[in-house]
Amino acid sequence: MKLSQAFSVYQIALILAHFEWKKNFMGTVQWRPYMHFTAQSTALQAFYLMIGRLKKGELTEGEYPCVVVFMAFSIEAYVNTLGSRQISFWDEIERLPWRKKIEILHSAAGAQANWAQGPLQFAVNIFKIRDKLAHGKPEKICGPWRPGKPDVTHKDSFPKLKPTHLASITSQWLLDSAGNLRILMSYLGELFDHPESDHLSVAEGGFDFDDGVD
Repeated sequence: MKLSQAFSVYQIALILAHFEWKKNFMGTVQWRPYMHFTAQSTALQAFYLMIGRLKKGELTEGEYPCVVVFMAFSIEAYVNTLGSRQISFWDEIERLPWRKKIEILHSAAGAQANWAQGPLQFAVNIFKIRDKLAHGKPEKICGPWRPGKPDVTHKDSFPKLKPTHLASITSQWLLDSAGNLRILMSYLGELFDHPESDHLSVAEGGFDFDDGVD
């Protein structure tokens, strides 16, 4: 469609504003690709990459806390994915504490959250460690008393002196936690009849097509 040259610039502006024409009002055929990412996509990929390195013996002990942090990220991100699907006003409550959001999901699904055992107890433990890492305070960790005077061997004990939440993070605990994370995520998805692997969905791709016809 072509606009008549008899129209003034002002009239053309009014026509475009009235019909809310697209930028593509000259009828050009065009398309664009897109990827629709889930909330948990980045955190979950990072988590499984670290678990893969752990299994190969490539992850250092100093990196172990990072695995816990990304488990917490993955859990809360998947909660946000579920919430955005199921609850129309999720954007208004997305900033609530993670535990409150899980309670809301259970309420929407007509279920009762059991924090004392099972998958949700695992979530509590993960966020307890995550909170210690993020909000912990300086503390002094002491070894056992030994007879006699101190000597240079005291330095050999330093690697073993850790806060409780760090001492619990071993390679085997992380591997076990990977299985427990899968159980937790599957449990949350099943509240709304999603398949067991729903949390593993990273992104869906496609394309938008504009045929140029207004």
